[in-house]
Amino acid sequence: MKILQIFGSGRNCGKTTLGCSLLAAFPTVRWIAIKVTPHRHAPASRPAADEKPQHTKDTGRYLAAGAIESYLWSGPPDLMRIASFASRADGLLLETGYTLAELPWPLLRLAIGPADPSQWKPGFAERRQRADAQVLTSADPSFFLRNGPDPSAPLLFPFVHTSMLEPALLAFVAAFLVDEPDNNGKR
Repeated sequence: MKILQIFGSGRNCGKTTLGCSLLAAFPTVRWIAIKVTPHRHAPASRPAADEKPQHTKDTGRYLAAGAIESYLWSGPPDLMRIASFASRADGLLLETGYTLAELPWPLLRLAIGPADPSQWKPGFAERRQRADAQVLTSADPSFFLRNGPDPSAPLLFPFVHTSMLEPALLAFVAAFLVDEPDNNGKR
């Protein structure tokens, strides 16, 4: 199982939209999508893959995008819960800002946020350094051309619209999905 983690600069920065776009871009992958929230939610049954999803809820949006199952978790994800999906999925999409402990599965971390750092929530500048790539949303995609990219930043990809994922981002994720891990579980 491969784990794709998406975290962002704050609420409504495009985490679920990016996740749905990536699920739809790789329809042959058996995805399970999990949105992890730090605040408590009342226990609710997860929507089954064959039910009509509620498109306004993130779990429903993930099912509509191609996930075979979708869950909403409160609190930090734990290894035992994640392991329970290993035999049922090729890929696990985790939408969470929590730092994941050492995992026995390959992990690709994508940070998403506005291109303009003045719009980032506190702490995002530091957290994005732990990402494998950063996906930038902006009405002004030339921001870094004018100001120059941060040389210590992870790879940068633009994300303007869900129907137009950057081909380089798709290739980056595809390489992760097909890359075989070494004997230590690393890619």
